[in-house]
Amino acid sequence: MKIKKSSQVVVGLGVWLAGLAPLLAGEPAQQTANVSDLWGVAGEKWTPRSRLPDFSFAGCHAGEKPIPDVAVKASIKDFGAKGDGVTDDTAAFTRAIASVSSGAIAIPAGCYRITGALVIQKPGVVLRGAGEGKTTLYFEKSFEALLGVGKVPYWGGLLEVRGEQKGKKLTGVTAAARRGDTRLAVSSAAGISAGQWIRLRMRNPADNSLGSYLYADRSALNAERRRWYGGQIVDWVVPVAAAGGNTITLARPLRLDVRPQWQPEIWEHKPTVQEVGIENLTIEFPNAQYRGHWKEEGYYAFQLLGAYNCWVRRVTIIDSDIGVVIMAGGHNTVSGVTLKARWRAGGKTGETGHYGFGVSGHAQDNLVEDSTLLTTFVHNLSVNSFASGNVYSRITTRSARFDHHGGAPYENLFTQIVVTEQAHDLFMCGGNRADEANSGARSTLWNIRALKGRFPANRKPDKFPQGNVIGVDRWPTQKTDDDAWIEQWPGETTLPPNLYEAQKAHRLGKTATTTE
Repeated sequence: MKIKKSSQVVVGLGVWLAGLAPLLAGEPAQQTANVSDLWGVAGEKWTPRSRLPDFSFAGCHAGEKPIPDVAVKASIKDFGAKGDGVTDDTAAFTRAIASVSSGAIAIPAGCYRITGALVIQKPGVVLRGAGEGKTTLYFEKSFEALLGVGKVPYWGGLLEVRGEQKGKKLTGVTAAARRGDTRLAVSSAAGISAGQWIRLRMRNPADNSLGSYLYADRSALNAERRRWYGGQIVDWVVPVAAAGGNTITLARPLRLDVRPQWQPEIWEHKPTVQEVGIENLTIEFPNAQYRGHWKEEGYYAFQLLGAYNCWVRRVTIIDSDIGVVIMAGGHNTVSGVTLKARWRAGGKTGETGHYGFGVSGHAQDNLVEDSTLLTTFVHNLSVNSFASGNVYSRITTRSARFDHHGGAPYENLFTQIVVTEQAHDLFMCGGNRADEANSGARSTLWNIRALKGRFPANRKPDKFPQGNVIGVDRWPTQKTDDDAWIEQWPGETTLPPNLYEAQKAHRLGKTATTTE
């Protein structure tokens, strides 16, 4: 496991792995180990209808095959880039992205001065540097400088992967189904086949019943958010196991109930952008102090917008307002990313930027793993606006700030995370609204450790309906069907240490792989 950690963190992770070793070897767990009543030793206590969601499909290609090492097709130097830190290389990057139809564009060691935004809008292109600290893309201008004062987007990326869905409606769903089911009755399964990926779409009706269901009927979408996406608040991408007649069998259990009043429909999954990667480089921004929350200039590093099966890996980001955000896409992987500040000193509470990592706007089954926050953001790890099935795994961060930002983000996971300095804000409520809970149903925290101090008992059950907290030693055990489920353990004896990895191993050991 390749993680950039302090020696303290490495020791902590070593203890976790040592505790897991007997299970991996087929030996009985030690008496001191703790296994959850929601999972058991190897998933024997779990069912698809469990309040513990199935997070195993997160990441590129649902974690079923590794991220590819794409062959190099060109060098950025072929398009006139100098990499001397003085020459404006923006046009060279734009030409390279436009010219290479597929394959990797090598970016040799050097500092490449960029004065505009770079956008990739086609599949199969990879930007590959010579390594972190060797290849640096220096983005000189913020969105404010490029677009003007007052026009800075809330989210975005000066290096953006941008796609969209082009699919059409295939059929309607004709009968109700329960969360955990795999069979759907449809008007006709003609044109749908095994191995195909489809979208299940559902609309929030005037009675806001779907907007309430996403909160386990403990809250509901507020008036503003009911209007978002024209009310099409569920748009779930899923593989098909079998199809014929008037029935579709899904390759994974339903994440939500399906009800006729929500107008369920099956659509094609046809994203315009897949298999795009950015890897082995550093992104750096100028010496500009962070101006504070909602005052950002727009030094945003990466955005994956409407992209699927894409990745950002082995990247360092310095002095950003935003690190990496994923909007309206799925099955992307962010791995081995380090966020740090060089010039930024931080405000009174230490923030040097707005978002570290974030998922929003129907973003689903994305994986952020093996990454490090050496600085503090207003929102370090964020889930937002109908994001579901996303996983933050093996993260080291100075402070927690697990941000549940409203708009019904549901069934997201934070697992095997080490907080090195500030043991607070474990349940941060960004975008706090009195008329809406911050999180949808079944937000899950699994094995969260603080190296200094203890997390405060600041759980807000009305803000986190059916929340699962496993392996955090601050809150007393509480096991309820409809409210919080808390199992109070010292983190280092929690087994399995990483719920996502345990669930993925459990699934892949029993089912054939599928590809998207």
